[in-house]
Amino acid sequence: MVKKNKTVFVGMSGGVDSSVSAALLQKEGYDVVGVFIRTWHPDFIECNEEEERRDAMRVAAHLDIPFLTFDLEEEYKKGATILDESLFMPDLVVSYKVITDD
Repeated sequence: MVKKNKTVFVGMSGGVDSSVSAALLQKEGYDVVGVFIRTWHPDFIECNEEEERRDAMRVAAHLDIPFLTFDLEEEYKKGATILDESLFMPDLVVSYKVITDD
């Protein structure tokens, strides 16, 4: 393994894709930091966010990488537009607003 001396932040959900991504980047010599983003969701959507966060934390502990949680609940709540119960997809709109500050 060649030390790259570069830090990479990996969004982690505790699922296979983000876990394998973190492991592969670590194997390639990157300093990996796991990140979990706490979001807002309306009451009509069942969410197992704390379970997902625990799963992500377990993966980070297994890989021996730092793990951070960012609470963006208010940013999501401000940016979410709910047209009806079948159309709640704030990620794209909120991500744009958080990144661009529009």
